[in-house]
Amino acid sequence: MAVSETPCTQHEEQIHENSKKISELETRADYKDKRIDEIDKKMDKIDSKIDNLTDTVNKVMLNSIKDDNNLNQRVTTLETTIKTQEDTINQFEEKQRKQRDEDRAKTTQYMAVIGTVIGVLSFIFAYVLK
Repeated sequence: MAVSETPCTQHEEQIHENSKKISELETRADYKDKRIDEIDKKMDKIDSKIDNLTDTVNKVMLNSIKDDNNLNQRVTTLETTIKTQEDTINQFEEKQRKQRDEDRAKTTQYMAVIGTVIGVLSFIFAYVLK
C-alpha cells in the first residue's frame, strides 16, 4: 500500500530541502566573504603602493624643480661671467687700439723729427760745410 504524504512530511521535506539550500547559500556566502576579505587586503596593498608611488613622484617633481632652479642659477651665473669677460675683453681691446694709435702717432712724430734732422744735416753738409 502506498503511503500518502501528509502535510507534516511535506513540510519536513521542504524544511530539509530549505536547510540544504541555506547551507549551500551559507557556504557560498562564506566563500564570497573570504574573497571580499582577500580583495580588501589586496586593495590595501595597492593603496599602499599607490601612496608610495605618489610620494616618489612628488619627490621627483620637487627634485626636478630644485634642479631646474639650480640649473637656472648656474646658467645665470655663467651668462653674467661671460658678459663680464666680454666687457673686460672689449675694454682691453679699446685700450690696445688707443695704445696702437698713440704708438703710431709717436712713431710718425719720430719719423718726422728724424726726417727733419736728416734734412737739416743734409743742408748743413751740402751748403754750410762746403
